Amino acid sequence: MKKASKILPTIVKKVGLIFFTGGYDFKRVISRLSKRLREERDRQLMEVRSPIL
Repeated sequence: MKKASKILPTIVKKVGLIFFTGGYDFKRVISRLSKRLREERDRQLMEVRSPIL
């Protein structure tokens, strides 16, 4: 729990910085992150399926 309390302020600072730079950039960052997460999930699903095939 102590580690989280140290990491959290930096995350808040980064998010605040993104908000200050503008909403457009924030949306772009979010979409990029969600795209990366989707790709990672799809790859894991493929790895799970391939041994069965």
